[in-house]
Amino acid sequence: MNVKIALILAAVLLPCTFAIRIARVSKSAMLSDDWDYDEQGEDWSSGSCATGVQQSPINIISSNARCSNSDLLQVTLNTSFASEIINNGHSYECEGEASKILWTSSGSSIPFEAAQYHFHAPSEHTIDGRRYDLEVHIVHSVSSDYQYVDTLTRSLAVIGILFEVDERAPAHPFLLAFESHTPGEEFEVNLQQLLPIGDRPQFYSYPGSLTTPPCNETVNWFLLANVQKMPPTQLDYFAFTWSENSTFAGGNGNNREVQPLNGRTTIRGNCF
Repeated sequence: MNVKIALILAAVLLPCTFAIRIARVSKSAMLSDDWDYDEQGEDWSSGSCATGVQQSPINIISSNARCSNSDLLQVTLNTSFASEIINNGHSYECEGEASKILWTSSGSSIPFEAAQYHFHAPSEHTIDGRRYDLEVHIVHSVSSDYQYVDTLTRSLAVIGILFEVDERAPAHPFLLAFESHTPGEEFEVNLQQLLPIGDRPQFYSYPGSLTTPPCNETVNWFLLANVQKMPPTQLDYFAFTWSENSTFAGGNGNNREVQPLNGRTTIRGNCF
């Protein structure tokens, strides 16, 4: 098989609706209450936050991203996903198996399953120095039945999706599901509306870390280069809680500042 780097977003219908309140791996379970965003993470001292050398997020310089043809990322999205909106004090989060990933690299395939997805306003990653209005993270952990799970140094895979406000943009169908619900409510969403299906958008990949304490350097990052658009009213749902809330981190938002690249190579996918 000629493996080319691509993001194949498969329109595979999962057969049932999941109503999941507790996931096998929850980000909220990894969080502690002794940190905040008052200094955008510059004061975090736990785990690898202050000492790690492969930290996230980063500023991606698009002209420096190296084209690679050795990896393939296949994503299967849940079209009928029911979960509770959780305000964990740091982000809005929805837990459960929202998607699956099969990542093939150098001929070896590793399956991942989503544990949860959550939001940052403004974005954590930047591209060519530009910060965006919203970033969605779909967090996956390696499947428990993967036979070589004990040999992996990076057991997480996170897909990042950037959003920017556009006055002329129509309502984004994925975000519409949130506008009529509040934290603590269970609701249903079609995640196929979050990512484009059937095309091959460019994306950036690099080895990194969790962007919250303990900042473990166990993440394979996949950031979509295609920035999605939303009208200002849809940003309000997140901005009123985080980036425009003066009582939360001084209104700076729930994003960690970008971290040094420290010699890491950023791969650009779908560049052929």
